[in-house]
Amino acid sequence: MLEPNIPTFYWHDYETFGLRSLSDRPVQFAGLRTTMDFEPVGDPDLWYARPALDYLPQPESCLITGITPQEALAKGLPEADFAARIFERFNTPGTLVVGYNNLRFDDNVTRALFWRNLFDLYSHQFKNGCSRWDLFPFVLAVWALRDEGIVWPLRETNDPAKASLVSFRLEKLTQANGIEHSHAHDAGSDVSATAAFAKFLAHKVPRLWQWALANRDKTCVVRALNTGKPALWVTASAGQTAGYLRFPMPLAVNPANKNEYVVWDCRADPTELLDLSVEEIARRAFGSKAELKEGESRLSLFKLKVNTSPFVCADLRVAGARVRERFNLDLPTILANGEKLAKVANLLEGPVLEALRIAQASRGIDETEAMERDAATARDVDFSLYEGFVNEADKNLMREVHALSPNAMAERAREGRIHFADPRINELFLRMRARSWPETLSTEERLQFQAHCRAVLEGSVEGYTGIEAYFEEIDSRANDVAEALEAGRITPEKAEARENVLNSLYDWGEYVAGCVESFSEDPAPVQADESDDEASGAHEANS
Repeated sequence: MLEPNIPTFYWHDYETFGLRSLSDRPVQFAGLRTTMDFEPVGDPDLWYARPALDYLPQPESCLITGITPQEALAKGLPEADFAARIFERFNTPGTLVVGYNNLRFDDNVTRALFWRNLFDLYSHQFKNGCSRWDLFPFVLAVWALRDEGIVWPLRETNDPAKASLVSFRLEKLTQANGIEHSHAHDAGSDVSATAAFAKFLAHKVPRLWQWALANRDKTCVVRALNTGKPALWVTASAGQTAGYLRFPMPLAVNPANKNEYVVWDCRADPTELLDLSVEEIARRAFGSKAELKEGESRLSLFKLKVNTSPFVCADLRVAGARVRERFNLDLPTILANGEKLAKVANLLEGPVLEALRIAQASRGIDETEAMERDAATARDVDFSLYEGFVNEADKNLMREVHALSPNAMAERAREGRIHFADPRINELFLRMRARSWPETLSTEERLQFQAHCRAVLEGSVEGYTGIEAYFEEIDSRANDVAEALEAGRITPEKAEARENVLNSLYDWGEYVAGCVESFSEDPAPVQADESDDEASGAHEANS
């Protein structure tokens, strides 16, 4: 039994039907709650999500996980119930939600899932003592700063230039260090392995582990950045040959996102900025590689989000003599560049902010996250979660909706008693009910959702795969399997297993197309609950 107000880890992982975290749907979720000393609290969670008729999975992802939509349909919960269970776990007071590389992928999956199903996107990040963390940057920090006593597997590659690089794939790290991880790309196995590997690291480097936990929040990160001297930042974007290390000092805060700092890496001399135009700074710092002229290099300007628990340390002594030698770190030069920057920072803030504005305006969107870019190009309401915050009145109504049973929702909707000020949520409300409880829809609602499903299948909803492209992808993957078998790269058994998955996917496409065409026919009657429609919310799965 969970003690009240006691902090816990909640380790989690998704398997999804694709790699686009905002538009591809989760199919499997696993969660494991532990004490801060890694002792299990309660039983682990493992749930499947039932696929809906307005989405087709990516065949490549199904080949990786082995999970077919037919299996998800048989084992799965309605997506709203699936989301409700995760929301409850994440929002249990004192919960630190953590995964492996979750900030770059799983967090977007969670927000998109909560958005489609009318749950608060961010409450689990800051309310009731809840927060989030990512084990992946910490693993990079351990490798860069305290790597001894841990086995670091090398990448499997045919490229000689990359043969000496370490692989940070979870299954490789666990295998190399004798940690059980028998079924990679199964959420249950992955989440257990994540917790076990975290425990392993916490015992290997206890001081670094405790420091990282204690200094993960935004306040600590901002404090570390604002000392007037270079800090140490561990980030995957710096690259392995550089030790994943940067030495940032802030130049500006993004006016469009107060949690995003524009920083200078003090490995480089900042005075070169003084001789550049705003347009040159925009192109060389925030533009694409293709925009660089011959002989030009990118500027050492980077965007650092202080609210994503980055590993930022103000004390450069954490990079000891061995670390400095491994990565050719010249600390005196780094400190000297920091002193130069401190003298001219007030002159550079304005040009840097204008360069950022120009770069963002040229793309029409905030490009701070690749996944958000994908969403912003597809204007369907499913992907509009970053196009404005939900007001408090609508949040309250969302909570009221989730206290109702599906039939009570339908009854109130039919009577016009549920209306959100935000038109996006009105559309999402219908889609949530259509995906999770289609039997409760009226004829008019069925026709509306059918039109949406047809648009998806026709390929006219940007962000979703149409059925023609879906079948073409299946055929392409089938050809790949045949070629791999002929070349001896896979065994006949593996080829057969992959063919079975692809055949299942083909059948699924035909099944979905048939269901969409018949969706508006013979709608089931909607009956109000015999109990009061302030019902206990039978759809919520808090058990």
